[in-house]
Amino acid sequence: MCDRNQIVVHKSVMQKNLEVTMLVENKTKSANYLRIIALLKHLLANALLSFAFSKSEFDANKKMLFFSPVVDADL
Repeated sequence: MCDRNQIVVHKSVMQKNLEVTMLVENKTKSANYLRIIALLKHLLANALLSFAFSKSEFDANKKMLFFSPVVDADL
C-alpha cells in the first residue's frame, strides 16, 4: 500500500515532469518560430537584392541605350 508521503512525492515529481515537458515544447516552438523568422528575413533580403540588381541593370541598359550612338545603315 502507498504511503501518503509517497503519493505527494509522486504527484510532485509528475508535476515537475509536466512542467519540464511544457518548457521544452515551448522552447521548441520558439526555436521553430525563430527559424521561420530567419528564413523570411533571408527571403526578403534576397528579394530586395534581386530587385536592386534588376533595377540597376535596367538603369544601366537605359543609359547605354540613351548614350549609344545611332548607326544609320543607309550611310
